[in-house]
Parts: sequence; C-alpha cells; structure tokens
Amino acid sequence: MQRWSHILKIENVTKRFGGVTAISNCTLHLKENSITGLIGPNGSGKTTLLNLINGLFKPDAGVIYFKGKDITRLKPHKIILLGIGRLFQEPRIFRNLTVTQNLLVPVIPLWKKGGIVQRAGELLKSADLIQVRDELTGNLSHGQQRLTEICRALMADPELILLDEPFAGLFPSVTEKIVSVIKKFHGLKKTFFIVSHNITTIMDICDPIIVLNAGVKIAEGKPQEIQNNERVIDAYLGG
Repeated sequence: MQRWSHILKIENVTKRFGGVTAISNCTLHLKENSITGLIGPNGSGKTTLLNLINGLFKPDAGVIYFKGKDITRLKPHKIILLGIGRLFQEPRIFRNLTVTQNLLVPVIPLWKKGGIVQRAGELLKSADLIQVRDELTGNLSHGQQRLTEICRALMADPELILLDEPFAGLFPSVTEKIVSVIKKFHGLKKTFFIVSHNITTIMDICDPIIVLNAGVKIAEGKPQEIQNNERVIDAYLGG
C-alpha cells in the first residue's frame, strides 16, 4: 500500500475576500502521524486555512493535496469521506439529541456497515463521557459538549483531524482530558492539525508549529525555535 511522508500538502494557496487577502501564497506540508500546531494573532487566517482544507472555501490560487489526491475543488462531504475530520471553532452540537445521537449523525450513511453504535461507545469511554451517553447534549457543561464534538469528529475514523480552538474557554482539567484524547488517537496513527491561542498547550503537544501573520506563513519549526523566533515575537507583540 502506498504511503505518504506528507499526508497534506498545501501549495501556493491564496484566498481573497473582496479586497482583503486572508491567505497569501501559503505553502505547508503536514507529516503523516504528526501533531502540528497552527498559531498566530487574531485575524491571521488560521480558520480560513482550515476552511480551505475541508472545502468550505475554495482558493483563488494554489492546490491542496490529501494523500497525493487533489482535493482543491471537492465539496466538504467528499473530503470527509476521504478521511478528514473537523472540529469547528464555534460549537455545533444538536442540543435536543442525546450525546450518542450527536455522534451518530455524521455517520448515518455508514449505519448499515454495523459497529457504529459500538464505536460511539468506545469514543465516549475514551473521553470519560460514557456516563452521560443518554443525556441531552444541551444539558452538558461546555467542556463536555466540546469533548462530544471531538468524539463526533473521530466517528468516521478520519486519518487527518482538524481542530479549531479545541481548548477555548475550558477549565484546565478539561483541556488535559482533550490532550489525552489527542495523544491516544495520535498513538493510533492519526494526524492532527490544531489551531489554538492556548500557546502553553500547543507548545507542549505540537511538533512542528506553524505561524501565520496577516495570511502569510512567517515561521515553522520546533516549539523552542518558534518561541525564540523574532518574527513570531514581533507578530504577537505588534512590533
């Protein structure tokens, strides 16, 4: 079976909204089975880049490859079926469905293949949510809802998981639980691409780290290299 050293390749991608260039000539490669962090000041284009990867936006220039396949113009549902999962920055739960039902919604087409409910239970157990599996999701805490969304992103067994601000507004204990879930599935050969303003956590679990500023990739490297990079320091301090 063919393998790829880089599961995702973004080549010279540009995205404009009217007169504003959100992503400018961006090139980056994600190694298979890596946990890559994406950081940058507010408005730097991080979420836009994730939206380009999973097909919500189409670039004005450039190409995006997943496992060697050009996915630049594919619709989001086609990209999901290829093996890319997504956690959005804003919560997208079904408040009037149970926790288990929330996990089943994105894999309805796979129900006939069997084992789906069992997989939901396994994921909820890994996130310490099994005790609330029959609870309406709207009754859960913010942290439990976030964990539910992460489990849902893993339901279709994606190879690449895009996480947009997974730690935002959470207690440290919940952040630790999310980190443990990420590490567990990373150990099962999953690749993660994580956008976050939680620099401490990103520096702890991600290698490499990519930095965007005003739509431009200004740095890429190991956590220590990023911490000492003058361009990154200037971007965050407004220098």
